[in-house]
Amino acid sequence: MPSPIRILIVDDDVDFLQSQKRLFEQRGFSVLCACSETDARNALREHKAKMDVSLIDMDIETSDSGLKLVELIAKDYSDIVSVVLAGKGAVENAVLSLQAGAFTYILKGETEPALVCEVVPKAATYGCQSRDLQQSLQEAREALRKVAGDFSHAMETLLRVAEELQKLTLKRPHD
Repeated sequence: MPSPIRILIVDDDVDFLQSQKRLFEQRGFSVLCACSETDARNALREHKAKMDVSLIDMDIETSDSGLKLVELIAKDYSDIVSVVLAGKGAVENAVLSLQAGAFTYILKGETEPALVCEVVPKAATYGCQSRDLQQSLQEAREALRKVAGDFSHAMETLLRVAEELQKLTLKRPHD
C-alpha cells in the first residue's frame, strides 16, 4: 500500500484549519497544520522531507505573507508543491500565486471541499513527476558531460597524432 500524501495546511483561521485537517485525514492524508507564516516556516524546516504538498492561505497574517511562503517553498523546498487558497477571487491574486510558484489557486468557500481533496493528489503527482524529470535531466547532463569529456579527450589525441604524422612527413626525405 502506498504511503499517504503528506500535506502542510497553513491558515490563520483556526476553525477553517481544523475543518480542513479533519477533511483530509478522513480521506487518508497525513496532515500537519500551521496557523502563521512563522509556524509554517518552522514546520518546513523540521519536516521538509516529510511533506508533499502545502495548502496555503494567501492572506495569512498579512496580505502578502501567503505569497512569500509560496515563493520560499518554490525556492528552498522545491520538492513540495504549493496550492494557494484565497478568500477573495481576483484574477490578479491567481496570477500572483502562479507567478510565485503555486501549482494552482483555489477560492475558499466557493470550491467544494471534495474538489480541494481531488486537487491535492494531482499536485502531489505533479511534484513526483517533476522530481523524476529533474533527476532524469541531471543524469542526462552528467552523461552528456562524460561523453563531451571523452570526445574532447579523443579529439586531443587525434590532433596530437595528426601533428606527429605531419612532423614525420616533413622529416621524411623526398624521393
